[in-house]
Amino acid sequence: MRVRIKDVAERAGVSTTMVSLYLNHHPLSARMAEKTKRRIDEAVCELNYQPSLTARSLKKGKSKTLGLVIADIASVFSSFYSETLLDEADKRGYQLLISVTRYGKEKEERCLQNLVNRQADGILYTLDFDPEKPLPDYVRNYPLLLTTEHPGCNMFQRDFRQCFRDAFARISEKGICNALFVVEGGWKPIALARECGQEYGIGVDAVYFESIPQILALAQERKAYLFFFSSVLARKFLIYCYDGGIAEIPLLIYSYSLPYDYFEAPEVLGALVEPFKERGPRQIERLIEMVEKPEPQVRTCSVPDIFMDAASLKKCFLSQCGDPYYKTVVEERENILLRKDFKR
Repeated sequence: MRVRIKDVAERAGVSTTMVSLYLNHHPLSARMAEKTKRRIDEAVCELNYQPSLTARSLKKGKSKTLGLVIADIASVFSSFYSETLLDEADKRGYQLLISVTRYGKEKEERCLQNLVNRQADGILYTLDFDPEKPLPDYVRNYPLLLTTEHPGCNMFQRDFRQCFRDAFARISEKGICNALFVVEGGWKPIALARECGQEYGIGVDAVYFESIPQILALAQERKAYLFFFSSVLARKFLIYCYDGGIAEIPLLIYSYSLPYDYFEAPEVLGALVEPFKERGPRQIERLIEMVEKPEPQVRTCSVPDIFMDAASLKKCFLSQCGDPYYKTVVEERENILLRKDFKR
C-alpha cells in the first residue's frame, strides 16, 4: 500500500499540514523546531515515503508533462522524431507522454482524450484533424498544437512556399510544364503548389497513390515531373522502372528529412529538404510557450523547407552523416538497405 502524507504525520506525531509545509520547503517551515524537523525526516526514511507528483501537480495546476499523439514509433522517422521530442522536453524540465494510434482512425480521438485525462499540460498532435469538423469540447481553449491544417488551432507546419518556387524554376528550365504530386494520405500542400506552379507556367495535379503502374502511366501520359512526399516510394518507383526496362522514366523530386531518405539516381533533380534539426526544438518550445504564456488568438509557426539540387543534396547528406546528432539514423540506414537499391 502506498505510504501517504497522513502516515508520515502520525509516525512523527505532528499534523499533516506541518509535514506538507516542511516537505514543500514552505517559508513557514523555517519557524519549526529542529526536533520536529528531525522527527519528520526520520518518519520519511522509516516509511520510505515518496511524494505524489500527481498530487503536487494538481495543487500547482501544472503537471510539467506534455503529450504527443503520433501514428507509430516503429519507423525510422517516427522513432527518431519521438526520441528527439523526448530529449527536447527533458531539457526544458518536462516529461513527454506518447500515445500511438497505429494508424487507427477510431483510436485518434481516444488517444487525444487519454492524454487530456492524464493531466498533460499541452499536446502536440501530428495527425490530420478534419478542418471541416469543430474541435472536441474537451480541447477548446486547451494548449493543442497541430502539425496539419485546422482553422481553430495553433499550428506548427513545414513552409513549402519558397522551396516550391525554387523547384518549379528548375523544372521550367527543362521545358517541362506539368507536375504530378503523389499523395499517399493525409494533408499535403497541393493548393500552395498550384499557386506557386502558376508563377512559372507549370500545371500541378495531385493523384492518390494506388499502384506504381498507375503513377507511371499518368506521368508518361501528361509528360509530368513527379513529386513524392515519401523517399521510400520514390525509390520503389525507380526500382520498378529499372526492373521493368522502362525506356523513358519520368524525372522526379522527393521529400528529404533524415539521412535515411538519401539516394542517388539520374532521374532525381533534387529534393524538398526539411531542416529536421530545427523542427523538434521549435515545436517543443512553442508548445511550452502555449502552456506557460497562453494567448487568446491562435497562430501558425513554421520552418521553411529548402529545395536542393542533386549536388547540394549530396553535400547535405554527407554533412548529416558526420553529425553525431544523426548517428542512430545513419547506423540504421547502413543496416537496412533495399534488396536492390541505388548508390547510397
